[in-house]
Amino acid sequence: YTMRKDGFFRVQSELIPVSLSSEFSLPQQQQQQQSLPSTSQH
Repeated sequence: YTMRKDGFFRVQSELIPVSLSSEFSLPQQQQQQQSLPSTSQH
């Protein structure tokens, strides 16, 4: 069980950061681009 748990958490620890970085990097770029037009309009 310990080996399976370690492998399971190891996969999560490796996949989660990649998914988070890819998910956060895209919204940040979109928000920055959208924030410029929104501020200029207001």
